[in-house]
Order: sequence, then C-alpha cells, then structure tokens
Amino acid sequence: MPRLGRFLFGSWLQSKHVTPVVVNNNNVSCSASYIDYKGASHNRKISLKASSLSVIDRVSGFRKKAVISWRLPDSQWIKKDIKNGIVIFDEMGYEIKISSNESIVQANIVQGWKSLFYAKKVPVSIVKFEISSAGIITTDVSWNK
Repeated sequence: MPRLGRFLFGSWLQSKHVTPVVVNNNNVSCSASYIDYKGASHNRKISLKASSLSVIDRVSGFRKKAVISWRLPDSQWIKKDIKNGIVIFDEMGYEIKISSNESIVQANIVQGWKSLFYAKKVPVSIVKFEISSAGIITTDVSWNK
C-alpha cells in the first residue's frame, strides 16, 4: 500500500470471491482473495476442525517474493526442515507444518514485535516462509496430539 502520510495509506485492498463461512459436520471453512494495486493476487482458503487448522494460500503476480508470516504463541519453538517446507513444534503439543509446491527462498523463525497497546511493544516469535515465484503455500496447524 502506498504511504500517503505518516499514518495514512492508500490503495486499500478490496476483497473478491468471498466464500461465506460453511459448517459441515466437524469442519468450518471459508475463503477470500484480493488483487493489490500492483497486480499481485492472493487467495486464501481456511478449514478448521476440532484439533487442526489448514490454510491454503495461492499467490501470484508479485515482482520479487511472497512471504507468509505467522505470529507464534510464546513458547520454545523447534524448527525441522522437511522436503519443500518446515515443521515447527513446541513442548505444549502444537505443530505447524508449512510447505510449498515451489522452491523455498527462506523459512525461519525470527524475532519481531507485537503491540497490544499504543506506545508499548513486546517481542514475539514469527515464522516467515518465502517463495520467489507464483505458487501455493500450505500451512497445517495441529494441537492436542
């Protein structure tokens, strides 16, 4: 989004192809997409079950890279590389698998910031997953294993 001022941005995203929330037996799902002012597109489909969450991101039209970032709960996260992706897990039983049908440029846990109150920020762990060509990034989260 282009910056129009210190706290003002332009070219706000307009959602397209919004699928309403659907509840089928033990599954809740929905999806939506957008195309930004530079022509990059992003379609996200979410599926939630009792002990898992699946997020499928289809990205294309970007110039250099597409990055999916997830802010993680406060815990000791361990990263394991797998073919076309990573798995991260903690001692509480959470497991997050992120994979792609395209070559991965970067897949790391980094330190970032979160702010729940104005003028107060605290550190947070963030998993970042980056690809450099159009593709599909799948995130599967499970808990209570």
